[in-house]
Amino acid sequence: MRNPFEYGGVVSGDAFCNREKELADLLRAMANAEKLFVFSERRFGKTSLVRTALSKLPKKGWVFAGEFVSRHGLSSASNAQRAVQALLAKDIIDRDNGSFLITDRFFRLWIQAAQSV
Repeated sequence: MRNPFEYGGVVSGDAFCNREKELADLLRAMANAEKLFVFSERRFGKTSLVRTALSKLPKKGWVFAGEFVSRHGLSSASNAQRAVQALLAKDIIDRDNGSFLITDRFFRLWIQAAQSV
C-alpha cells in the first residue's frame, strides 16, 4: 500500500488533510485580527497550514507580514516594521482596529497596481 502522505515540502489540495480544527482556529483568528501562534516541531506542516488558511480568506487585498517579507525579499520582519513605522509617521497609512488603512490616495493606487502584477 502506498503512503498517502507527502513529506519534504509544502502541501496543498488533497495532500493537505486532517487539520480541520487547526484550520478553523487559524481562519477565525485571521478574520478577527487576533494573535495566534502556530508552533510545532520541524516538518509538521505549519507552512502548509498557514498557506491553506491564506488561500481560503476572502480576497480583499489583505497582506500578512510573513507573506510581505517573503514576497519582497526582505531579510526580516523588522525591515517591514521599519517601513510601516515610516509610512505611519508620514501619514500615508493609519491604524484601524489591528489593521492598516492606506490614507494617501496615490500610495493606494500604487499598491493596487503592484498587487495586480
